[in-house]
Amino acid sequence: MIDLERIGDHIDAICDLSLRRMKIPDALVDRESLDLVFDLYAKALKIFRAVIESLDPERKDIQKMAEKILRMRDAYVLQSMNTKAAFTDKVAQRIITPIGGFYFSEYIAALDRIVKHSKSIALAERQPQFWIKRKKLDRPASKAPDVERPTLVDPHDFLDRLQSEEYL
Repeated sequence: MIDLERIGDHIDAICDLSLRRMKIPDALVDRESLDLVFDLYAKALKIFRAVIESLDPERKDIQKMAEKILRMRDAYVLQSMNTKAAFTDKVAQRIITPIGGFYFSEYIAALDRIVKHSKSIALAERQPQFWIKRKKLDRPASKAPDVERPTLVDPHDFLDRLQSEEYL
């Protein structure tokens, strides 16, 4: 359960990262770079969908599904390393800006973490004593309380404060 919760946290982090990146014009990248990250995202999504499928309590071949997830993870790791190298080269060749490279390396890191937690789930499922209790899945969860998000802070306010004589 902890791994599933952490996957949700990383998905939330990707959303926050996207909101921050949209406000920085220099963080844009070329189409080819975006395609590289999107292909990596698609591979991570397939792994996560396989994890969801593997958690079906009616499933009889959980261990086989776990092995499939682990094989998919291995292919993902190779693609992730190649994507990171491609972004490093693009920044070095000034095809994309350093801030663009930073944001997209953060996307890749979040996807890597999602896949890492998927691997942990698959390793647990591979164990012969792993099973899911159907009756526990039927229990309704209580509604989460509504949370009001604070307004975004203007970073220039902090920069002005840091540059003032009071902080020097």
